Amino acid sequence: MKHQTTLIRELLKIPCSTLPKRIETEINRNPALERTFTLESKDGGFDESNYKWEEIHSDQSLQENLLMQLHTSSLGLELRQIKILQVLIGSLDENGYLRREAEKLLGDLKFKGLECTPRELEELIEVLQTFKPYGIATRNVQECLLIQMRIKSVRAPKKKKLAIACDILERSFNAFSNKHYDKICTRHKIDPKQLRTVIDEIVRLNPKPGAQHSIHRIGEEIVADLFFTDDFENVIVTVNPSSLPSLQISDSYKSMLNHFRKSANKSKRQKEALKFIHKRINEAQKFIDALKRRVDILQIVGEAVYAYQRAYFHTGDDAQLKSMKLDNLTKLTGFDIATISRAMHDKIVYTEYGYFPAKKLFSEGITTADGKVVSTAGVKKALIELIKAENKRKPYSDEKLQKMLKEQGFQVSRRTVLNYRKELSIPVARLRKKIIDDHKVPDDKIWVE
Repeated sequence: MKHQTTLIRELLKIPCSTLPKRIETEINRNPALERTFTLESKDGGFDESNYKWEEIHSDQSLQENLLMQLHTSSLGLELRQIKILQVLIGSLDENGYLRREAEKLLGDLKFKGLECTPRELEELIEVLQTFKPYGIATRNVQECLLIQMRIKSVRAPKKKKLAIACDILERSFNAFSNKHYDKICTRHKIDPKQLRTVIDEIVRLNPKPGAQHSIHRIGEEIVADLFFTDDFENVIVTVNPSSLPSLQISDSYKSMLNHFRKSANKSKRQKEALKFIHKRINEAQKFIDALKRRVDILQIVGEAVYAYQRAYFHTGDDAQLKSMKLDNLTKLTGFDIATISRAMHDKIVYTEYGYFPAKKLFSEGITTADGKVVSTAGVKKALIELIKAENKRKPYSDEKLQKMLKEQGFQVSRRTVLNYRKELSIPVARLRKKIIDDHKVPDDKIWVE
């Protein structure tokens, strides 16, 4: 029991990016443990539970991801239509766009022996556009953003700004791209403040939806441990499937165990062999059980994180991040701080707003003037907004920023402002002025939130 607890603790601390190496080490060490490689179910369909763990991680290409969605969907498509969708998926570029003209796509399909009318092709493209990540299989940035915004609008029909955002993207995209905001306000009968809230929604969209499948750290792929995926009014929390690969006890070891057990008069060597085989099988089973327990704990902690930071996961706004420490999750999960710490150690999460370390969701709180506790992420958000709005010919000093934050209710020191600015990779005032004056870099290219 003690050994099993130690093993669970060890595996829980390991992120998905390095878990395969640990599993490989265990397989090489224990011949009674082996992988299963069956990819198809008995009826010939796709069986996700048997999918090889090597194939399911974050370096999965966009095409692989979409093909998996296609073969696990219940769209009621004909085999011919599925083949056409496979061709369309193969025609997407690295950012998820369908750049190839319809006429050429029809020629490609005909060459492959797939008959398809222009109308049916358009209908199947629309089917593909319902796959995640939203915005794929579009022909240009305008269509990409418009589809994403329409989905958001359908999910929140009472939010008028989303409907206006759809209208702007559909009727005034060129004006929006060229920042002709006066024209947009006149055409859509909104004031500048309303336009600002609409723009805030639009800039959260992803103009390169397919690029997330080729994100890399320096020298290694990003592998998410937890996925927080938007499903209309809810966010679904799932653990990376590679956390629980298809492992089993070796059939040959099972056979040897049964053989030696049935032997009536066992020699000393046979008894030693039986003991060895039994030990290895027990170790293999404990390893499989420990991996399952690891997934269970990650799932519970992930759901607790979502429950605590619900506002953030539904908006993507860092200012909505609540001050959260490990002990805030103990009551929600029933686990001690050490277990939660291991579960979140060096983990990466994926949300609709991108990949980032799980530690971003945890922060110490800062007490505002009215006694409310806000996360450091909220203070950083306010700091970014102040710097974005400053006169670039006379940028604010850290002391000035500290006073302005204090006016907003954030009780921070100048040293804290300095540290936050460095963490956000924002240069000092004199360098901010130099960047604008000397290089004419647009403001929205300097500050990336």
